[in-house]
Amino acid sequence: MSDTHFSTPDTLMLHYIFSDDSHSMNANIQNKCEAEILKIVKEVAEALGIEHKVEVLPPEEGSFINRLKVFFTGESNTISHQMFLAFVAFLLGVGYSEYNKDPEKDKKQERLLDLQINNAEADSIKNALTLKDLNKKKIDTVYVKFEELAERSTIRKKKSNFYKHLSGEQKVQRIGYNVLSDDEVIINDMTIERPSFKDFILATDDLDPIEDEEALIEIISPVLKAKSKAKWTGIYKADEIPFKMKSSEFLQLVHAGRIEFKNGFQINCELIISRKTDDDGNPRITGYTVETVNKYYVSDKPIETKEGKKKKRKKKKDDEDEQLAMF
Repeated sequence: MSDTHFSTPDTLMLHYIFSDDSHSMNANIQNKCEAEILKIVKEVAEALGIEHKVEVLPPEEGSFINRLKVFFTGESNTISHQMFLAFVAFLLGVGYSEYNKDPEKDKKQERLLDLQINNAEADSIKNALTLKDLNKKKIDTVYVKFEELAERSTIRKKKSNFYKHLSGEQKVQRIGYNVLSDDEVIINDMTIERPSFKDFILATDDLDPIEDEEALIEIISPVLKAKSKAKWTGIYKADEIPFKMKSSEFLQLVHAGRIEFKNGFQINCELIISRKTDDDGNPRITGYTVETVNKYYVSDKPIETKEGKKKKRKKKKDDEDEQLAMF
């Protein structure tokens, strides 16, 4: 696509403010930081259906200012080009401990007033993200999309990487974000102080595990030796997986020789799937654990375990209690 098809660019200014009078910073840190910014810009653009390209302008002094020019082609069904970099700036400026989404509220305007974005004025936030050309229906759509992006694990990870890298440059005392569109100031000096950098850095890469309470696993390779730390192997949803067997009752049956493993032997179980995020925030599976064997099959006949029966009774009681609580 040629440059003639791109619109007049908007500008995102990153103002690295130092504790001294210098006008330079560690090149490796600066490059790593802005690589994360570019990843966020790309992800937001894809989420909003905006085609774009980014160019960098020469740095300015004071302490160190980098300017990213973003060109657009076509129109988004969700937001205007003016609002695109406002989205990016606010996503960078909303700390995890500060982003309070209240599902009880219906008014979308109130939701962004609840974003405690450090020194940014609430009116500036509302004006930048609503703009005069948007009707109420489109404003609602914009707020929902903003909230969805702010909660994405991939956005959170990239932002965490950015502030983690930035923390490595000791003389950076704060960072400011400015957004310009056709020489109009959309975001004016939204500043994050160094002590707040930690609010943006994820404490762990762990994600909530996935729990499959009725997982069906075909056993390929059981571990017959007691107290062995080796993992079992089975087929789960057409994939071969290694897993830990933690069902004490089922293990006792296995070690006592009361389970005969034949080709196609299957268990119905509670399977815990552990996950972490990679460097880009994408989830990856780190392990499988069978907590409880509900039943196993002998000649296609289900044999329910004691722990499986106990679990079924508990679930039935919980369901009954929940029904009573509704009256």
